[in-house]
Amino acid sequence: MMSLGSAGPLLAQQPPGQPEGVLFGKIPTVAVASRFKQDAEEAPASVTVITAEEIARQGWRTLGEALQSVRGFYLTYDRNYTYVGVRGSGQPGDYSTRVLVLLDGQRLNDNIYGLVYFGTESPVEIDLVERIEVIRGPGSSLYGNGALFGVVNVITRPGRALRGAELAGAVQSYGGRQARASFGTRFRSGLEIMASGSLYRSAGQDLYFPEYDDPATNFGRAVNLDRDRREHGLVKLTQGPLTLVSNYSRRNKQIPTGSFGSTFNDPAAQSTDRFLTVALQYAGTVNERAQVNAALSYNSYDYVGDYPFPGSLFRDFASGRWWVAEGNYVRRLGRAHQLVVGGMYRWNARQDQGARDARSGDEYFRDNTRSDNWAVFAQDEIRFSPRVLLNAGVQYDHHPSYTGSLNPRLGLIYHHAGSAVKLLASRGFRAPSNFERYYIDGQIQKQSQGLVPEDIRTLEAVVERQFDRQWRLSLSGYRYQISDLITNTIDPADSVSIFRNTGRVNARGAEVEITGELTGMAVRASYGLQRAEDRTGASLGNSPRHLVKVGAWRALFRERLTLGAELNALSQRIAANGSKVPGHAVVNLTIRTQNWPLGFSAGLSVYNLFDRAYGDPVSDDHLQAAIPQDRRNFRATVRYAF
Repeated sequence: MMSLGSAGPLLAQQPPGQPEGVLFGKIPTVAVASRFKQDAEEAPASVTVITAEEIARQGWRTLGEALQSVRGFYLTYDRNYTYVGVRGSGQPGDYSTRVLVLLDGQRLNDNIYGLVYFGTESPVEIDLVERIEVIRGPGSSLYGNGALFGVVNVITRPGRALRGAELAGAVQSYGGRQARASFGTRFRSGLEIMASGSLYRSAGQDLYFPEYDDPATNFGRAVNLDRDRREHGLVKLTQGPLTLVSNYSRRNKQIPTGSFGSTFNDPAAQSTDRFLTVALQYAGTVNERAQVNAALSYNSYDYVGDYPFPGSLFRDFASGRWWVAEGNYVRRLGRAHQLVVGGMYRWNARQDQGARDARSGDEYFRDNTRSDNWAVFAQDEIRFSPRVLLNAGVQYDHHPSYTGSLNPRLGLIYHHAGSAVKLLASRGFRAPSNFERYYIDGQIQKQSQGLVPEDIRTLEAVVERQFDRQWRLSLSGYRYQISDLITNTIDPADSVSIFRNTGRVNARGAEVEITGELTGMAVRASYGLQRAEDRTGASLGNSPRHLVKVGAWRALFRERLTLGAELNALSQRIAANGSKVPGHAVVNLTIRTQNWPLGFSAGLSVYNLFDRAYGDPVSDDHLQAAIPQDRRNFRATVRYAF
């Protein structure tokens, strides 16, 4: 878990409107990789930084769409939730529990499922993001449970970035509309405030599923069942070393797919998710060589899922409440060492989950536990010379239900003139969630027995080469092994599903990315080759072998307009039923005004420009092997700042 070291002055934030350094070769700074500010070339990880300007120029609507541009990442949408896969691991039915997401330094993964969201259900409002730091590889040596494939640190805009009030609105295909009002400023007293509220509504679209093409199921047509509604609020106050952050989101989504065998084309099928985080953070300088960071946060998550069946309405529910106290001490010891030590205590005051018939009131299952856990860590950055450094860290996590978990990380780094070679080795873990341990609905899911934490061990080599002031090449090769992978399996004795530790996953891959400028056009292009196999040598489900991503933008008409385009392509994937889902390539296009007078700006985005028909593989909770995704659609935005 992350303390204030990545949310306070240790962060190097680029001035608004000047993100080109990331694309044109200037080395960005990051704080999440080591819990203190450092150039990305010195970070003990393969790093990507996404800026607010990149988000606007590409017309990204959600955190997931921004992460889809990152090498090694890909998305899956089942018409209810959006999941992220990383480096070949994104099995159908996985709730994205193996990526840790932080918002202004606070962990977003909940305390019941361990999940995190990336679509409209995400507690992140993408229009309020200042930058996103993506750190690949296990992060358990600093952040503990769940950081198997990486840490994503989302930093919201400071009040001074708005310089007053801002009104924004959008209309889009499928009856979509959005409105946002934000205010931010910095007063002479030093108090900085940012407050924002937004609403999103979408009527959705009518969908056809051939698996349900029968008169009894409306010939496979789900009519008026794709509705999506969201509310979001954020307040951020900073005074000197203190920051108070409060983030709230609520989202309600109709479910058109007939998942879990529920009645198809029934408007009662829907899910509601609500997140709240309130955190008080402190980032204080002891002296020119030392800093203390601390945070105390209260977090809540509530979920209700309604699934209609003949004569009943199955209601799945969960409610979590947890407090986190954490801190770290950063000190430079002479010229050779930069030491970080810290710890975390987490109290899960409520971990309530259950299932009942919402019509009759009959309760099928109820579990409400309380738990706590704590962790301590230490890390030393050792400089052997101005060009060679060793980053060594370890964290010990303690949980009452398991033996302690010790997770080290080593990074040997050579860097010079903007280029770097990194040799990395790390270990991470993920403890079974309460959902995986205790959930039982009395029909299709039974309680697991004797689950133990997952363990991942990763080796990676990274080469980053600065060719000139405009072009930068990143090349990485990696290999990881997961032991005791937790998966939802079918017990052959009774055909009921159960979570079990099923064995090993072996994966290897290579990624290459180039960024730079070509005749006035900024370009970022990457290719990923990945192979993830289970213990039998078979490829994992929803694991594409090839990933291709290209993003570009160019200023037009004396920089009054910008034109942004991106390509996301991936190869075929295996569905939960073993069938093959074809690969696809999707092109998006955005044109946007900039530097216009009177505070107005506008944009127009076209998604899936060439109207490709494609689908994403989903879990065996669905009759469908793959769920169709949106065809060509549009979004128009307008913003007024004053």
